[in-house]
Amino acid sequence: MNSIKYPFILFLCLTLFFCILWCGSCTNDDDDDNDSPPAHVIYVDLDAAGDNDGSTWSNAFTDLQDALSSAASDAEIWVAAGTYKPTAGDDRSATFIVPEDVSVYGGFNGTETSREQREWLDNETTLSGDLMGDDQDFTNNDENVYHVVTGGDHTVLDGFFIIGGNADEYGGGVYAPGVSMNISHCVIHRNYSSRRGGGIFCRSSIMTLLDCSIVNNIAYDDGGGFCGEDSDIITITGCTFKDNQALTDSLAYGGGLSLSEPSAVLIEQSIFQGNFANNGGGAIELYHAPNNTVIKKCFFHDNTARGGGALFSENSVPQIVNCVFVANSADFGGAVYNFDSSSMTLINTTFAYNEATRAGSVRNYESTLEITNSIFWGGIGTETNNEIGNRDSLTIIRYSNVAGCQGSGSDWNTSLGQDGGGNIDQNPLFSNAENPLGADALPCTQDDGLNLQSGSPCIDSGTSTNAPSDDICGTARPQGNGIDMGAYEYAP
Repeated sequence: MNSIKYPFILFLCLTLFFCILWCGSCTNDDDDDNDSPPAHVIYVDLDAAGDNDGSTWSNAFTDLQDALSSAASDAEIWVAAGTYKPTAGDDRSATFIVPEDVSVYGGFNGTETSREQREWLDNETTLSGDLMGDDQDFTNNDENVYHVVTGGDHTVLDGFFIIGGNADEYGGGVYAPGVSMNISHCVIHRNYSSRRGGGIFCRSSIMTLLDCSIVNNIAYDDGGGFCGEDSDIITITGCTFKDNQALTDSLAYGGGLSLSEPSAVLIEQSIFQGNFANNGGGAIELYHAPNNTVIKKCFFHDNTARGGGALFSENSVPQIVNCVFVANSADFGGAVYNFDSSSMTLINTTFAYNEATRAGSVRNYESTLEITNSIFWGGIGTETNNEIGNRDSLTIIRYSNVAGCQGSGSDWNTSLGQDGGGNIDQNPLFSNAENPLGADALPCTQDDGLNLQSGSPCIDSGTSTNAPSDDICGTARPQGNGIDMGAYEYAP
């Protein structure tokens, strides 16, 4: 599959623009219009030359560890641009421990009097685990710290670049077991774990990610970008997972994101691109995820794995709504592998040009799959069905456009599953199938190539039953006489 490659800075700028379009400004994250700082602010600036007691910008601490050590409950720590390391020595166990009930904000230039004044991308504030400063991607990192950041309970981490963690087991970038933590407006980049969670690891936690980029992290086992285990409540909004990897041969699941036995999951308005897992779920692995697992308005492009190029669901109950799966690849289920007593629902989702040896788009194995208002087109399955493959499973398809189904009625192709009525087998007339991201190279915008052209047979051909109120771009449904099939609602 072809992969869209950006220089990292260009990619980051595009990601920020995407966040502004989709979720509101990433740089204005405060509801407070005051021009004075809140009480209990501690200041950190590498270049401060005053008393270095953290009381003002001119008297700021020059070491973030001093600020963390002095922070009381409900304190805010404001950190000016620069690169900060957990230790000036060589202790690999050193880490930035965020104390309970403390919020830490980066991205300041050292003059601000309110958080809303900061420009976190312009004032790059880096927390680095590269103690020697000599990393070359993932080489020369033997001396790097195990965890760059260790999260405390009820904490906020906002506006940082987090790089260079090298965990012996879990969480090279951020390690957050048994806590409630909010990570916003952060770039978590080039971290490694010898087991799980190269970028982020949490266990028995409540974890919220907002407007973050999880890029080029590696785990030897599960969750190259992010691994969450055991009763986690996970909320991910407006994030990008790109070029993360889960590498080991037999155990590597979830190149971008691995969630095992969570209690609730919401993933929305996020991009998963170019992630890889050596076993299942190039972008996402769900293991024993409950029926309040929702993935909506997400874009999956060019992810790769052995099973489920984008998504691997094992004994889980996910609902997938208003999503796009394009140009993903695998041996089994080019986009999705629904496995081992999973019960998956697909609503208004577009599958295009995915590829696998078996089942170009979705492989349903000893599981249940219900499909409504969706499009399956251009898939390649070299040994079995090009779009949907079933084994000892129940698949019900309603009001969907599925290549090779021959439409609802007597000619229905039963190898795809049961005909629930309202199905068609016609060219969906994508606006520009050769360029799914469109001219702006941003997903979920009006120039996306998988938008429908005027005259598409998918327009007004869906059902309103259980249909979402808008589409992947936020366009209200319906725009015409009925709901459209697929993730995009045609707007004349």
